[in-house]
Amino acid sequence: MNKTAETVLQMRDISVRSDGEQLFSNLSFALQKGEIHAVVGMATHELRKFVDLLSGDLSDYSGQCFLLGEPARFCRKERRIDVVRQGANQFPYLSAAENIFLTKTGVFRLKKRQELRRCEELLEQFQIKLDLRKKVREMAREDRKMLEFLRAYIKNCPIVVLSEPFLDIDKDNRGGLLNILREMKQRGQSIVFVTSHLDDALHISDRISVLDDGLIKITAKTEDVIKNPKEIMYMLSGWAPLQRDSRDKEWDILQTIVNARDILSSSSELKKELLYLAKDITKVLGAQNSVIYLLNEEVNGVIDTIRDNETKLSVPSLKSDAICRLVCEGNLVILSGQTAGYEALFQENREIRTIVCMPVNRNEQISGLIQVSFRENRLLSETDERYLKTFGKEIAIAIETSNLIGRSMLLQESHHRIKNNLQMITSMIYMQKLHYKEKGGDIDEIFQSIISRISSIAIVHNLLAKDKNEGSIVNLYNIVKEVIKIYERDDVRINLDVENISIPYNKATQISLVVNELICNCMKHAFQGRKDNVIRVFCHNDGKNIQLIIADNGCGLKNREQMELSGSIGVSVVKSIIAGLHGTVDFANNAGTTVRILFPTSHVYDARNSKD
Repeated sequence: MNKTAETVLQMRDISVRSDGEQLFSNLSFALQKGEIHAVVGMATHELRKFVDLLSGDLSDYSGQCFLLGEPARFCRKERRIDVVRQGANQFPYLSAAENIFLTKTGVFRLKKRQELRRCEELLEQFQIKLDLRKKVREMAREDRKMLEFLRAYIKNCPIVVLSEPFLDIDKDNRGGLLNILREMKQRGQSIVFVTSHLDDALHISDRISVLDDGLIKITAKTEDVIKNPKEIMYMLSGWAPLQRDSRDKEWDILQTIVNARDILSSSSELKKELLYLAKDITKVLGAQNSVIYLLNEEVNGVIDTIRDNETKLSVPSLKSDAICRLVCEGNLVILSGQTAGYEALFQENREIRTIVCMPVNRNEQISGLIQVSFRENRLLSETDERYLKTFGKEIAIAIETSNLIGRSMLLQESHHRIKNNLQMITSMIYMQKLHYKEKGGDIDEIFQSIISRISSIAIVHNLLAKDKNEGSIVNLYNIVKEVIKIYERDDVRINLDVENISIPYNKATQISLVVNELICNCMKHAFQGRKDNVIRVFCHNDGKNIQLIIADNGCGLKNREQMELSGSIGVSVVKSIIAGLHGTVDFANNAGTTVRILFPTSHVYDARNSKD
């Protein structure tokens, strides 16, 4: 950049505290006219707070700010700064064209044809495909984001802040977005490009700053970063405190970390990134293999195990109690054949003489354990320990990033599921209404049926709300246990033989309804005038199918058609859900009634096969 270029945004010694947390401390940043200045960091939470500061959402701060050469403060009414982030400035019930010209809606309505033509020219100019007449609420996430860029282009504010601009944009539309940014720069707009992806910044920015621990740690020209990226790479990877030299080994590790982060950001698959890191831990330390254990919040169980299995040597697995003990010690531990009780630590152990174990800390909590295995007796050098600790930090970042992605996707999915569940409840009430009109019935019983169905749906949402891991799966055993509570009776005993099967929660409400209907049917029809009443609930996953059996020792079915005729609404619900999951159901007399259902796991775990 030209040294005499005009500075349009100057931040000096900005400090921000929020909810008792120090977000920024003496942060300084400068933006020049007609410049694209990238702010890059690996802590997505910190980057979002930086955008919040510029947008005026964090107005309680100390320090100096100058906008276009004048003292100013960040606030929501500041019209010289436009912030572009997903859905921030959109009206869902207006059309795409109306949202593009949002800043002059009155003009749009008076000159609709003229403005539509202008929209079409913009799309052609930037090579973007959008349906201008479609309402925003009906548009895909990527299209809504492109609208935001077009709106910002039309608004033409002196300063534009972009939050993760390339996120959700596919390759076909990236060219159009780059064209918009180049045009904005050419006409003198200044752009703050906030991203966690260095590659995105290198494509378009003039300067790059690294935001880390509440400070701008380094600012450099992009052309200099491209020529020698090591300084920026050290900052982004948390290696700044380490000795900075040109050893190939350290540079290879940095490349591994960047590639691993690309895996996570492009596919949102934590397991792939951890496998990638496990392989490189093995390579860097000259080990036989590595294992990463993911632990639950209470550190009393293993959620998943990621193994580097490329070597021919069998990978030893630590026993659960050994993992918990090593984690609780909280430090790097080296165990060898001379360690008392060494062999008893493993489920199996062939040829391994030394293992190194190091807990993974995330937000002051233990989230995992790294296990590195060696064929020979081995002690780690200080350099090896430093490498391993850096990998531990990287694994913690991967877990946190995955959790943030999961929370965001879970929130979106929650809105979708709540809408669908409300529609399902409405449909069932309507069916019950029609049934009552045709056949009559006991009003109390009808309302009780509706209440039990709504309760079975609410059970799933309640279980999700209690999930400390903030995941998107529900334990089937917990679902069955909670549904049974709806029907507790002194004269009926319910025996459970249900595995701890985790199922995606977009299928959980359906299966919860099936269990509810079948238990309800047993209670209504099986035990009239009988004693020693028992219901057995069995559920097992054999890998191909989830088998659900609900059996009673009641009066049984007089014929196979009896189930079709009794409780017709409940049977309709059950058959509809089972068909939607490509399952099968069979009714049989077996000293009572036995209902056997098979759900193919391929349809339970594949979201594409959902009808929701």
